[in-house]
Amino acid sequence: MNKLFSSKKGYQVGDIAPIAIALGLAIVTTVIMANVVTDVQADQTSGTYGYNISSNGLSGLDELGSWFDTIGLVVAAAVIIGILVYAFAFRK
Repeated sequence: MNKLFSSKKGYQVGDIAPIAIALGLAIVTTVIMANVVTDVQADQTSGTYGYNISSNGLSGLDELGSWFDTIGLVVAAAVIIGILVYAFAFRK
């Protein structure tokens, strides 16, 4: 991960795989946690603290999940800008 934040001016094509893997792991982790919280909520009685807390947790996971499309777009734009900067900066 330290390689990504070295003194480069932008991202390169080789940086796509680690970034995509990290984003994919974040998405899979969020989905798994949402399934776990849903299972926990199913065991709770409606109106109890456990039910309310798990409901708030699902709302938070839903909000996080709604940001993944924006995060993916920003990452893709950063990679494309990095490639363009590298291409134009190191032309001969």
